Order: sequence, then C-alpha cells, then structure tokens
Amino acid sequence: MLGIALGDGPPLTMLDGPFAILGGLAATVTLAAYLFIELVKPAWRRHQLRHPCHVYFNIMRPNEGDVPYVQREGKSHHLKELVLPPNYETEIELIYLPKLAFFESEIAFGCEIDNPDGKPYAFECFHRFAMPGKGKAHWIPGVDEGHTLTRHKFYSITRNKPRNTGTHFIVGFKFRTEKVGVFPMKLYFLTNEIEGSADLTVRVEERPTTSMKCYVKEHGECYVYPTVRLPLH
Repeated sequence: MLGIALGDGPPLTMLDGPFAILGGLAATVTLAAYLFIELVKPAWRRHQLRHPCHVYFNIMRPNEGDVPYVQREGKSHHLKELVLPPNYETEIELIYLPKLAFFESEIAFGCEIDNPDGKPYAFECFHRFAMPGKGKAHWIPGVDEGHTLTRHKFYSITRNKPRNTGTHFIVGFKFRTEKVGVFPMKLYFLTNEIEGSADLTVRVEERPTTSMKCYVKEHGECYVYPTVRLPLH
C-alpha cells in the first residue's frame, strides 16, 4: 500500500513528501539567516573595525599651502611614510577615508615605541579648512578641552562624531622630530564598539634622501622626494 486514499485525492504519503522537503529547506534557510545576522555579520563588522579607515600622510597641492619637507610638482599625494630631518618642527596632515560607517569617539596619534625619549610626536592640532573668523582652527593639549598629549607622547582628540563612507577627513598636527631612526606610527580609532588602528611610518634621516611612495591610484607608479635643504626652525 502507498497510503490511505481520501476520496479521489492522492495518498497522504505522496503529499507529505514534497511538503516535508520544503519545510526542511525553509527551516535550514531560516537557521542560516539567523546565524548570519546574529554571528557572522557582527563578527565580520568587528573584523573590519580593527582597521576601519585608509590612512595616509596628506601632501597638499602647492596652491593649497606650504609643505616645505617635500618637492612638489603640482599634484596632491597620499603617503604611508614621511621622511624628515632630526630636531625639526613642521606641520603635517593625516587624511583618512572610512571603509565602513562607524561612530568615532576618539582618535589618538603617536609613535608605538615604548621609550618616549627621542621619538617624533605631535604637540598641537590645527584645522586648515576653517575660514578666518568662522570658528577655532588651532588647539593646544592641556589648554583646549578634548585635546591631550599623553606621557607616551600620543596626541588624543575627543571627537564623538559619526563617520560615513565616501567622505575623507583631515586632521592637522604640528609635529616635532628628535633622533634619527625609523619610527612606527599609529592612528587609533576609538569607537563605541571596538578599538581600530592604522599604520604609518616616520623616517628621520640626517640628510633626507629616501623617496616616498604615493598611494593615489590615479598617479600610477608615483614617488615623492624629500627636500634635502630645509629651512631652519
């Protein structure tokens, strides 16, 4: 017997088979969707937030401002490494482009080496895009609220702002070098979820000669060269 027939309809077992298969598939899909939403998606977001932004040293065009430590030919550049002389003070800019939307509670910029003696560090902050008379454009740690220079020479700024993809953000620092060496730098992003970071390098040479690779895709194989003879500060 294949099943019990009811009137002229098909046996119950013939109906149960397809519906049982569809029900099983629906349950599997529902479980997979639940696991993706509750486990996979948050885990992937946490992974992305460990490095939430593309970060570079920003080299402005000549008509946008003075950058005395590099030779320029009219284009802007994005660098992962900056080459500077020792015992030198200058203004630098960091540009960061978010890979995903997140809430930026705080950023901190500094050198990863534990010993603070001799390593380069930022000691003031500025915003070059502010028009004169249109708001504060210069901040000093310990004087202005939300700006701190830690004992490890990390410059910390309280932000508390959402960051979206498709927009670039620039922060300027007054920057000081001391000893010769290659110094790993970090820009930390403290979010309301986890802490993220990006790696940069400052190379301090007695006579700056090392070329710096540009990461603007449209420039192709592009390099920026340091200014050997720098104005004294």
